[in-house]
Amino acid sequence: MKNDERKNRKRKKQCRQVVIKKKVKEKSKNVQEKAKKKKAPDVALTHKPRKKKKAVKKKIKAVKKSSKQAYWKKVKMLLLEMVLAIISTATILLFFFNFFYAILKVEGYAMIPTIHGGDWVFVDKKKKIRSFDLIYFEIPNSKEKYIRRVIAMPGETVVYRDDTLIINGEIKDETFIGEQIAESKELKTTFTEDFTATTLTGHGEIPKEKFLVLGDNRSYATDSRYFGLVDKKDIIGVVTTRIWPMYKIENLDYRMIN
Repeated sequence: MKNDERKNRKRKKQCRQVVIKKKVKEKSKNVQEKAKKKKAPDVALTHKPRKKKKAVKKKIKAVKKSSKQAYWKKVKMLLLEMVLAIISTATILLFFFNFFYAILKVEGYAMIPTIHGGDWVFVDKKKKIRSFDLIYFEIPNSKEKYIRRVIAMPGETVVYRDDTLIINGEIKDETFIGEQIAESKELKTTFTEDFTATTLTGHGEIPKEKFLVLGDNRSYATDSRYFGLVDKKDIIGVVTTRIWPMYKIENLDYRMIN
């Protein structure tokens, strides 16, 4: 009997142990399954914020890029407007400058000693012409342009005799060639050949709208003694100033000098 009871007890213990092991296995499986279920949503959650961050970064980059593009577009437009404004202003100024003034380079030696070849002079196109002004004019039916000095005005009589200029019966002192006249007298020669308005034009006085001009370098200058009187419509302007070379800058107005 005792042996049977012991055997029964052993069997019961073994059965209990088997049952306990099964329960432990089942619990461990349940725990593992629950852990997997819990981890799955955690992984999903960890991936979602990363995607959102990437999307936000992309949007920020796109906004920055578009703002930079808009900024440089505005800068380019502003620069373009400035350039167009400068060009239009310069064009207008140049138009008005060319309408009222001119800057030109002297060629030849007809106006020595007043101005020399290579000098640059300023021309006022609207200045009123007066006696002994230097004028810049065009020879009719020719592309040639000259600078010469006005000696006689419209309506004046002119006589040149023994290096003496007589306008309307009054002797005029040509101080701009005073040294040359004095040298000629010492050499007992004449610096300017004798002539009158009648010998040059066939009229006793200078006709209306006409001017008699001479070069200061009388012996070598081509002037009214050769191509005749200058018509007012062919006069471009009055030469007022030598602006180059720098050391020779000078006002060429006869009345300002004397």
